[in-house]
Amino acid sequence: MMKKVFILLLLVMFQSVSFAPITSASEHEKTLGNPILRNTLKVIKPTDVSTDLKGMKRIAILISSTSPLLGQAAEDLCMMKLRDRGLSVVDRAKLTKATLTEYKSMEKNTGAQGDKNAERYFDEVRVGKQLGLNGIFYGTLFEGRRMNSIPDANPPVSIEKTVVSTFHLQLMDIQSEQIVLSILLEYDMGENLSNSVDTMIKAVKEEIKL
Repeated sequence: MMKKVFILLLLVMFQSVSFAPITSASEHEKTLGNPILRNTLKVIKPTDVSTDLKGMKRIAILISSTSPLLGQAAEDLCMMKLRDRGLSVVDRAKLTKATLTEYKSMEKNTGAQGDKNAERYFDEVRVGKQLGLNGIFYGTLFEGRRMNSIPDANPPVSIEKTVVSTFHLQLMDIQSEQIVLSILLEYDMGENLSNSVDTMIKAVKEEIKL
């Protein structure tokens, strides 16, 4: 039972800012590939934040999805590709361990004061600072379905394939506790996971000058 409660708290903690609003921001959008399909990439950067994105050298990345397996695969791919580009990426296991330490601390120290202090014990900034992070990437990925035909089959058949319909990634700066970058990929007919991750990491690379 405690394990289930802990997992729920972890998910709530690291998804709480996935769609944090950004005010006073600059943005640019471009079409990906065939313009008829309306596949787009949008980059949004707040204009009132002075964070140097080139300083984001030690980060974590957490991706949730309507399909847990697809989300985990995207997280693993992004982690691998960011490490290949020289970033130090803390994996989810270390975040889990640090959060569990916070959970035990909460159990020990909040008894007399009730639950009013519980929220600060599950603060992603607090855990991020403990791990020496510069930032945390929060991702949300929505799956879609696409029918692929096999014309050489006799008779011809179609196979349903899981694809990415929307991929949203935000970067939170640990020190300022603000969202400093937001990237949104939208695919009209869906895209395979590998291609969508490649496109996302390329955009991240361009923005933080990897």
